Amino acid sequence: MTAQIIIVKFFFRTFLKIFYCIKTLCNSIMDIQSKLRELAEKVNTLKDRIETEESTKHAFILPFINILGYDAFNPIEVVPEFTADLGLKKGEKVDYAIFQDDKPILIIECKNWKENLHVHNSQLFRYFHATQTRFALLTNGRVPLLYRFGGAQ
Repeated sequence: MTAQIIIVKFFFRTFLKIFYCIKTLCNSIMDIQSKLRELAEKVNTLKDRIETEESTKHAFILPFINILGYDAFNPIEVVPEFTADLGLKKGEKVDYAIFQDDKPILIIECKNWKENLHVHNSQLFRYFHATQTRFALLTNGRVPLLYRFGGAQ
C-alpha cells in the first residue's frame, strides 16, 4: 500500500469521526430544543395554578435544570439554598448553584412566575459578587435573564 492511500484512508476515517461527532452534537441540540419547547408549553398550561415561588421552582425551574443536563437532586451538581454571604450581610442564599469540578459555574435565583424580574436585579448582583461564578440566571420560569460577569446577555 502506498503512502498516499494510507494518508487518504486516515483522513477519510478522521472525517467520518468528525462527521459522527457533529451529527451527535446536532441531535443533542435538537433534543434540548424539543425538551425546552415542551417545558414552555407546560409552563403556559400550568402557570395559572402556580401560586408561590416554591411551586414555580418545583414545576418550572427544576425541570429546566434537568434539561441542561444536571441532576437537580444530586447535591454535588446542584446545591439548593447556596450560601452567598457578602461582607456583613449574613444568611444570604441563592436558590440554586450548579457546580462543576467543585466550583459554582452558574447561580440561579428564582421568583414567582407572576413577578417582574427587573426589580430583583440588585439581589441577584449581591449573590453574584459573593460567589465565584461568572454566570447568573434570574428567572420566574417564563423569562430567563442570563448574566455574565460584566452585564446582562
